[in-house]
Amino acid sequence: MKLYPEELETTEGTSVQLTTGETEPASSTDSWKSIYDIISSLEKYKTEEVLFYAAQILSEEMGSKDVAIYTVANREYARLYSSTSKEARRLGNSIKYVAMGELYDDLKAGRIYVNELKDPERPALSIAVHAEEDIRVILMFWDVSEDKH
Repeated sequence: MKLYPEELETTEGTSVQLTTGETEPASSTDSWKSIYDIISSLEKYKTEEVLFYAAQILSEEMGSKDVAIYTVANREYARLYSSTSKEARRLGNSIKYVAMGELYDDLKAGRIYVNELKDPERPALSIAVHAEEDIRVILMFWDVSEDKH
């Protein structure tokens, strides 16, 4: 499955069934509030601390207890910057991300990697943060709660 970030669109213009049985237009207000809350919680940290605390925030938002954040050291390797568990660190402190096959291909193309084959050596979900054409940060989620999505 190939997912592009722009495919994760808002529910604006659709309807949702309320517990009262009535139908009401869905709104992205809750999503914006969630994003505001996340950004506000990170503002208290120094620039170099943000990624460290971001792993915990991503863990809570994604419903994943095993989150790892890697920063790209050069065009082949990334270093573990922050993680929420031993399981999230399973690939080690340094990874040769360009040798990760489909995962690398998806990240390089700006797609979200989804581990459809449930390969235990790959995260359930991964996405890269790009600066211009280069991957700068790799986010890995080793378990993703279906209840959150």
